[in-house]
Amino acid sequence: MLFRSIDAARLADVAGRPIRARTKGNRPGCECAESRDIGAYETCPHGCVYCYAVHTHARARRNFLGHDPAAALLGAPRPAC
Repeated sequence: MLFRSIDAARLADVAGRPIRARTKGNRPGCECAESRDIGAYETCPHGCVYCYAVHTHARARRNFLGHDPAAALLGAPRPAC
């Protein structure tokens, strides 16, 4: 059984529709599907064990809670009142 961090077949199962993506691993033997990052470092509060984008969960949670949803950038802080 192969394990992939980015598995197009699994994503298709979750989405309920086909997802086409070529295999494009980052190192020899990597079977991950081609992907694009859509976030910013230290902004996701979910705490996934293998996440490469969050080094400090508390910082990520602070950044998430301080984010302005109307901002043009993901990591942009809320404006001061």
